[in-house]
Amino acid sequence: MQHLRTISDIPDPNVLRMIMARASLLKRLRRQGHVPKTLEGRVLAMVFGQPSTRTRLSFESGISMLGGSAVTMQTRDLQLKYGETLRDTARVMGRYADVLLLRAKDHEHVETFAQYAGIPVINGMTAIDHPCQVLTDLFTVFERRENAFDLQWTWIGPMTSTAMGYAGLSAMANINMNFALPQEDENAKSKLERFIAQGAPIKMFTDATAAVEDADIVITDQWPQDSYDEEVRSAFRVSSSLLQGAHDDYLFLHKLPASRGEEVTEEVLEGRHSVVYEQAGNRLCVQQAIIEWLLDVRLA
Repeated sequence: MQHLRTISDIPDPNVLRMIMARASLLKRLRRQGHVPKTLEGRVLAMVFGQPSTRTRLSFESGISMLGGSAVTMQTRDLQLKYGETLRDTARVMGRYADVLLLRAKDHEHVETFAQYAGIPVINGMTAIDHPCQVLTDLFTVFERRENAFDLQWTWIGPMTSTAMGYAGLSAMANINMNFALPQEDENAKSKLERFIAQGAPIKMFTDATAAVEDADIVITDQWPQDSYDEEVRSAFRVSSSLLQGAHDDYLFLHKLPASRGEEVTEEVLEGRHSVVYEQAGNRLCVQQAIIEWLLDVRLA
């Protein structure tokens, strides 16, 4: 059974391209007012242990537009606090839905759901990966750059779950990735070294300016609160001066929410290279394509 627990669950670049192509078609059909009802009668059950804006709305709206429905719960709605195990919860929920999504800090919860639910399981973000976001980012670049796999991608900042997903994408699709990490982030370096050992074309930097040299795609994310002092944050803040070494037509990505003036300046976030709002909007068609792929829906 196919799941999307991490980006590594995508078997090969050809499947990546198929998901990108389907998302593109679904986006175009929506604009034309001819969205196919490929998920009619299908139910998506979602459990959120952490807040969500884009993931929840895009999945709920996306499956509804394709004729299906979504049931959304918070972790506090479950019977876990009364002693029911996670595996029993997964077994029961798998009988009420066709596909499950779970957002949880502990990635093992996603693995447990995948093991026991009996239906496809989607990682809606855990501590080690955010595959739906990474696929959306890749699609956003694909729409503007036909050679997305051949570009130079650069991540700036701490090793978040999205960054981990990018490392997995690099290993699977052979995408050149630079990671500019705060100097003391030894834990992040050890994680990246595991992907490098798998053959991923990843380079690590402690100098953000060097990392963005000749970059085509620049990505950052919110920093964990109170995790680094202002001197470190300033050195890794994405600003116009930092990006002077990037290619003239570089694209800037941020999954949102953004802390303006912290990890990125207002000028960059609202600038001509920024595609962050298009990126957020693309969550819709990409999530639709993900569900269709997991359910092996015959494309209309």
